Amino acid sequence: MQSIPGFDALPWRTRSRVRLLAFLQRAVNRHPRLARTGMELLPEAMTQIARRSTAPLRVRTASARLDPDSIVVSARIQPSDAPRVSIVVPTHSALSWLRACLSALAEHAADVPQEVIVVDDGSPEPEAVARIVSDHPAVTLLRNPSSLGFAAAVNRGASKARGDVLVVLNDDTLVTPSWLAKLLAVLDSDERIAWVGPATNDSGDAATTIASYRTYPELLAFAAHAAGAPQDVDKLALFCAAIRRSHFEAVGGVDEGYGRGLFEDDDLCMKLSRAGHRIVLVPEVFVHHAAGATFRQLDPLEYLARFEVNRRRFERRWRRRWRAP
Repeated sequence: MQSIPGFDALPWRTRSRVRLLAFLQRAVNRHPRLARTGMELLPEAMTQIARRSTAPLRVRTASARLDPDSIVVSARIQPSDAPRVSIVVPTHSALSWLRACLSALAEHAADVPQEVIVVDDGSPEPEAVARIVSDHPAVTLLRNPSSLGFAAAVNRGASKARGDVLVVLNDDTLVTPSWLAKLLAVLDSDERIAWVGPATNDSGDAATTIASYRTYPELLAFAAHAAGAPQDVDKLALFCAAIRRSHFEAVGGVDEGYGRGLFEDDDLCMKLSRAGHRIVLVPEVFVHHAAGATFRQLDPLEYLARFEVNRRRFERRWRRRWRAP
């Protein structure tokens, strides 16, 4: 396991719990169907208790999964001289997902002037990233010589953005028809709204909805039936976030102190909320999220150690206890 700054300074009981959860996560990864069945057999109240007591252990759903290599789209992202929206896509090592993500962006481009900025955060295969991006000549590619973390990648992309609205989009997402127009409609409805985000199959918060599809056409059919009134929430994830750039810059962007990632989105939500802004979930927009294609490549112990160190950093900063949803 890579050394995680701050982990050895945690209390012995906390480090022991992290190691136990890592053991359980490896077991879940080996037997995902058995783990899902066990969770489904629990009464609803017990399910919530189990989820909170074992957070951040994750049991992947089987009903909303896609093979990114199966998505073939001929459309190309178009240039804009005066973009209203700047879409920043940080990437590290999820090549197949990056290709699929850009293809979906091209296919479902809204009638809104936009630019796409891909930030290669020190990926081990920079030439492969460059080849994927070269299929879309209008896309700007930035590269960090080493991995600086998700927050730093977002901030670098944002520093080059020209649009009034900044969209942070994970490379393991697939947008769907009218996604951007619908998000902007809600963002424009009230100047107090700083951040809007879609529903998804897996984000670990209020945006998560029960979804069922195994192919790209099935995803599009599912997304077409997404519905629901916009609702204020305490927290959204940065997997797909449309944020007023002026507000993003006013609070200092994403805090890079969380390193490679985890809790930087919780932190940004707190900064915007404390500044008096609203954060709004838009259920009528559905975006697929493969949920941590990069983080899943980490050993469970390394992932859980990062989670615990960053959780404590977040709690110390904001003087509030984090709870799993």
